[in-house]
Amino acid sequence: MSYFHGCTKLPQVAPIMKGIQPVVVAIILGAVWKLGKSSATTWRRAGVGAAVLLAALLGVPEVYALLGGGIVGMFILVGFRRGKPELAKK
Repeated sequence: MSYFHGCTKLPQVAPIMKGIQPVVVAIILGAVWKLGKSSATTWRRAGVGAAVLLAALLGVPEVYALLGGGIVGMFILVGFRRGKPELAKK
């Protein structure tokens, strides 16, 4: 890996790396967009996702933000389904 990092500083390779960076960002944004559309089907789920994004932007490590979002989402889901057996079947 360090060999690859050393090659990126070569004048012949630097323009190629500058051109690849927007492509990588576009691929990641496309994947995030598709995942967000399929997972944020309700306002509650979108709210948990937005809270995780905000926590990550505020400097919380991503692993902790995702773990916390999963736990909060689980409690929200259980709380809304309690007493409503028709929701537990979905």
